[in-house]
Amino acid sequence: MIKIKHNLDSSKFKWLWCKYVTDINDKKHCTASLKGKYGKKFSKHNPNFNKETTIVFDEQPEESFKAIYICGVVSQGYSSKKNYPHNVDLAIVPKQGARCLYQFENWQLEIENGMISLIPGIEELPKKYQNLPEEYVTCRIFRWAVGGFERACGK
Repeated sequence: MIKIKHNLDSSKFKWLWCKYVTDINDKKHCTASLKGKYGKKFSKHNPNFNKETTIVFDEQPEESFKAIYICGVVSQGYSSKKNYPHNVDLAIVPKQGARCLYQFENWQLEIENGMISLIPGIEELPKKYQNLPEEYVTCRIFRWAVGGFERACGK
């Protein structure tokens, strides 16, 4: 079971969620490019999120998903579209016994039983996706879906 210890503050995010990823949809971008169920524990909508700094991703059976995608859209700068560089995007692939550390700006996530799956840059995307509209190729979720999912999870 993937487990994380975090110092995220949900009040700093417009959106903060995770998805148990089972597959991808390369016809959509943002959350719609990831097939699977949203987690309820790792969510801005969880009233105890800031108190429960250790989260076990046990809401779905381990064999039912291939990765967990975490996204946090920062509130500061959102209205002026200056938040993007500060948003949290992280894909985790289950791997028993593995330990990883994700550090970004002031945020830290200690990951147990999972490996970080890197999000490819635009130039690293398969050629058939590189000329899609900007809302696709600049979307980290879409880039991981079409450029990282298969590499990390097999398909």
